[in-house]
Amino acid sequence: MCSRRTSKQEAARLTKRRHPSAGVVPPRIRRIALRAPLGRALVYDIPAMTDLVFFYGTLMSGFKREGRTRVDLALESVGSGTIPAVLFDLGFYPAAVPAADSKVHGEVHRMLEPETVLRQLDEIEGYRHEEPDASLYIRVETPVLLDDGRLDRAWVYFYNAPLGGAQRIKSGDYLEYLKVK
Repeated sequence: MCSRRTSKQEAARLTKRRHPSAGVVPPRIRRIALRAPLGRALVYDIPAMTDLVFFYGTLMSGFKREGRTRVDLALESVGSGTIPAVLFDLGFYPAAVPAADSKVHGEVHRMLEPETVLRQLDEIEGYRHEEPDASLYIRVETPVLLDDGRLDRAWVYFYNAPLGGAQRIKSGDYLEYLKVK
């Protein structure tokens, strides 16, 4: 007699096959189970959206940027780090542009309420999800090297408009640049 596995049994079997640690989901992995035809469960482990955000300019701690105070209570400091980018001085604020051969210094924060925080930051940075080409900044999940040596991913707002004659900040560190300026 042939017995059919139930969806839960099938999901458990697939989970154990992928993760020998008895189904424990590694951090930064989101497990989704979809019901397929014939009552079988399809289980997928996909990278979860990061809950980290990287600030390199006037959103960093110490600046009195309007809008930052709206998200402060939903942020937890993780530390400092760098991203692969080039930094420019636009006058009132800096602009980072992705670049493999340079790095920008900044702060890494964990978002305790990611959807709420990202919605507020999108508004502050002029990012329109439905029209990224028309946005002043675009939000991109980017590798960040933390000062303790860990490599992770964080949301970063990259400048998305012409730089004109903007001066490059060679150090990649906006706070250091302001001290010298």
